[in-house]
Amino acid sequence: MKRPQLRLLTRYLLASCCLWSVGWLNAQTPEGHGLTSSAPPVVLAQDGAARLPIVIAPDASEQLRKTAAELAGFLQRITGAEFSIVEGRDAAGITLGTLTHFPDPALAEPLAIRDHYDGIEAFVIRTDADRVRLIANTDLGATHAAWRFLELLGCRWFFMTPNWEIVPEARTLTFAHNEESRPDIWSRNIWFDRMAQIPEHRELFQAWGTRNRQGHSLRVRILHRWHALPGELPELFDGHPEYLALVDGKRRGPQFCVTNAGLQAAVTTHAKQFFAQNPEADMVSLDPADTSGWCTCGDCRALGHHSNQPFHLANVVARELRESHPGKFVGLLAYSWYSDPPDFDMEPNVFVQLTRGMNATSMSFDDLFRLWSQRSSNFGMYEYMSYWEMDEGMLPGSRLQESAELASRLRDYAGHQVRSVSAQATNHWGLYGLTYYLAARLMWDASVDVEALTEDFLNQAFGPAAPAMRRYYGRIHGTPRPLAGARLLRQSLDDLEAAVALAAGNPAVLARLDDLRGYLVYCNLGEQVKLAPKEERRARLLEWFTWAYRTRETHMFSWVTFRSTVGSPASREFDEPEWFWRNTVKDAEPRNPWRDDTPITSTELTARLAAIADDLGQMADIRAESFGDDHVLIATGSTEREPRRQIFSTGMDYLVASIEGEPLRMLIEHRPHAVARPDALYELRKEDGELLRSGTLPVGEHDVELPVPGPGVYRFHCHSRGAGYRIVFPAELPVAYVYTQGQRYRTSGYMAPLYFYVPKEQREISWYAYECGTIRITDPDGTVVHEAPSDGSVVTVPVPPEQAGRVWSIGGHTTMRMRSFHFINVPAPLSANPDRIFVPKSVAERDALTLLVP
Repeated sequence: MKRPQLRLLTRYLLASCCLWSVGWLNAQTPEGHGLTSSAPPVVLAQDGAARLPIVIAPDASEQLRKTAAELAGFLQRITGAEFSIVEGRDAAGITLGTLTHFPDPALAEPLAIRDHYDGIEAFVIRTDADRVRLIANTDLGATHAAWRFLELLGCRWFFMTPNWEIVPEARTLTFAHNEESRPDIWSRNIWFDRMAQIPEHRELFQAWGTRNRQGHSLRVRILHRWHALPGELPELFDGHPEYLALVDGKRRGPQFCVTNAGLQAAVTTHAKQFFAQNPEADMVSLDPADTSGWCTCGDCRALGHHSNQPFHLANVVARELRESHPGKFVGLLAYSWYSDPPDFDMEPNVFVQLTRGMNATSMSFDDLFRLWSQRSSNFGMYEYMSYWEMDEGMLPGSRLQESAELASRLRDYAGHQVRSVSAQATNHWGLYGLTYYLAARLMWDASVDVEALTEDFLNQAFGPAAPAMRRYYGRIHGTPRPLAGARLLRQSLDDLEAAVALAAGNPAVLARLDDLRGYLVYCNLGEQVKLAPKEERRARLLEWFTWAYRTRETHMFSWVTFRSTVGSPASREFDEPEWFWRNTVKDAEPRNPWRDDTPITSTELTARLAAIADDLGQMADIRAESFGDDHVLIATGSTEREPRRQIFSTGMDYLVASIEGEPLRMLIEHRPHAVARPDALYELRKEDGELLRSGTLPVGEHDVELPVPGPGVYRFHCHSRGAGYRIVFPAELPVAYVYTQGQRYRTSGYMAPLYFYVPKEQREISWYAYECGTIRITDPDGTVVHEAPSDGSVVTVPVPPEQAGRVWSIGGHTTMRMRSFHFINVPAPLSANPDRIFVPKSVAERDALTLLVP
């Protein structure tokens, strides 16, 4: 056996052997931490009989009693033994409770509560003298201790359905370890939109969160509230139009006149009433309405930027509450119109939650994060982890799929003492399951070894199929992100079918693989909908819809989101009201055309995946050729030349040339956005990376003139952080677009043909394109040699010898958008005009080309 194979086998055997009977084997936690052990181990069960009861206090809460019952249930599933639950005051057996129930001065330090909230969820696990103690400050902390204890015994809850639950079997069960733990982030909440629509689904997700230590030492409650207060509190607001913002000379809502003393008193009264009615609450939300309309009265304008207004009011109320309600917070977002930090520090009892996106500001997020961490001693993050519009639940997902990026971001939050993370997400476990699992662990402990945790996931969830699934998840969660489309689908399909072969005879592993195989069918059908011509779209969409319904209980994608986000527009597009579930919700027997309750079987999945493999074909290995980063400008003999203009919504890289050292001139329009957005950015660099010029472009047209040190080829980059930019290159300026692997570009409008050089010895052209519309390749004689939609596969066309060493073109088709594209084996630059072409210096030298700019 080869050494790498031996290492993999050893790793699997260690992960799957009898952890429960030999203490040293589970001294390493799933996160890669070591634990101290007690000797001898405590025997929990022996030969299928329980040796210890579960002990709770006589006055234990209903929550603790429920946790004790769940603990007993899982211990029985592991051992086959029935564990009794008894009441007592002595910490004996498996003790579950709080420090108040079972006092021990030795636990005071590891369970100490600091700053009101740090330590509320802290717990300890102590093993000694024929007992195991699961002790915490609160019922929530004790619940964390119970689930952690089960995890150290080998249980796992990777995804939210029973298929992804791991429960070992051992008639003899021992335990010998000690741990103390508290969360790095006080409030940790991954939440799914629309989850409440199906209560059974919500319960599954809540159980997953509990078992993976999602929770709240500090309960962050922030909702848009200003617009609702006048209606809820007529006794405070009626007859006081002066409390509302002065906008265009009129008093109107939904925003407030924050400098009005009466308004300040009314909102303060509301805050005190809220805590009187909700004494258990940690926070009252005083967040503005989700719109503009800020007050323009003299006193409010004197505050400065409109973003100062909500934070000024929060400070006024917080100063009053600090005396009357110590330990309570005023909460609000830093978001959209009011994301800019104010000109003043926030009161210590104001809690500000900064949103990761959707911010109408001229600042970058890094600047916002840095300044808010200085302005507010208590602030949190509103994270956008996933949402339907981001990816429709299909591979490869967002940047947070990269484990390294996810870990870096959450560690940065913990390092800056971010108190809360509220992560908006979607119920896409096929795509984001491992992301959610890793994120939950990182929120609790930012120091976890992500590689170790991932290895534990692979070995525990897939056993003998772990090598194939390591390829599968490594491709999706590694860096750089994989290329979307047909190639990724085929690679993923091959990994899953290899895993099925390795897992033969293991029904639990095969069930998890079938979940993922069904998800891959979902992704393929979704891709087919994207590519379907108009006359086939209805049939393709119905097939996708039907499969989504049949596989909805796997939770590999969000069915509740799908049925609305796809169903509502489809019902209008095809004039089929029954496609949208809400139109049939009152029917005794809904007759939606996509309802098909035929169970999914492994046999059907195998047949479907085989058909997909046949349709996609074999994916040849990509052998990318490198031509170097130094470029020259060559003359081609063509006389065709015209100005070029294009709209980009984000950013683009260009090669530009100064033939005699003249300045580089172009017109750039930074397009207006509905709300304030950051200025566009531009940079000019030498090809070696040295920065020559940089600047910002506010909304409007700009005649940009960039002096250069002399003749040569330069790199220009422009990036919009708002509505995009329109760029116009004059005919006399040589320019090329530089498309690079892995980048997603957003172009608008018609894209004229672009030109590229094929080296003299080249005998084929290969490229990758996805969501680019129809790709048209034209040879030097004007013959179209390829014209087809881009589906994410690698396409190759032959190059006859007489057509090599000449200029080809791409584009000229009205649907081409060039959003994700790169050449694999010919030089990358796509020149705007055919008379002057940018090529790598190495190619120019090898092919003896005529240089305009060396």
